[in-house]
Amino acid sequence: MRLKLVCSVVLIAGLIIFSCKSGGGLIVSIIKGDTFIAENTSTVFLVETSGGTHVSCQWAVEPSTAGRFSNPNGTQTEFYTETVTENIQATIIVTVLADNSGPVIRTLDITITEHGLQVGEIQGNSSIYENTTLEYTVNATGDHGITYDWSVIPSQAGTFEDNTLPAVEFTAASVSFNWPFSLQVVVDSPYSDPVTRSMEVTILPDGIVPSIPDPFSGMQASSIFDIAIEGDGDVVFATNAGLLLY
Repeated sequence: MRLKLVCSVVLIAGLIIFSCKSGGGLIVSIIKGDTFIAENTSTVFLVETSGGTHVSCQWAVEPSTAGRFSNPNGTQTEFYTETVTENIQATIIVTVLADNSGPVIRTLDITITEHGLQVGEIQGNSSIYENTTLEYTVNATGDHGITYDWSVIPSQAGTFEDNTLPAVEFTAASVSFNWPFSLQVVVDSPYSDPVTRSMEVTILPDGIVPSIPDPFSGMQASSIFDIAIEGDGDVVFATNAGLLLY
């Protein structure tokens, strides 16, 4: 096959610049993907191409012990890191080939970190008024495909708008007294063990809370001779003013 060359002569600052390029030549983007990857995890690398026919790729990593590729011949590939004893530097290399152009090489420097899934503590208020909504969040890094599963114990404590997000909207149930419960999230990923974080939260009644009457409040007597509790829970006082029921 014969390639058509397009040449040009340009005069810049007194210098003659002569250049040629193949018509409809292959154009390859930089490698796109994460540059910090945890050990025993995976991430996706890709390049975008144009102007080429029958494009194929050859992915490699240097050093070769840093990891492996799921699809080493596609324009998009998933890279799996190996176990490391300390953070290491590696280089992702892709050689792009096409029928109408010579090979194009792109590289990307990455760091493979020693630790995998990292999960912080739940952030949010430790108390919430009944029937109100607050946001609770958890920060997780270090892996690909992280999932979240929020719950409350007991389940009657309230509801989530969507319990699969790192930041959730939680609405507390109605209560008539202070009600403590446990807020919990399980963070998981394909290449790490699940991590559970929990936080103790108390639901507060909104408004005046009924209190137990003070039996001596408003007492119309100066002396109490005896006290009795009836079967229905009422309290009877025997006073110098007679029997008083509370």
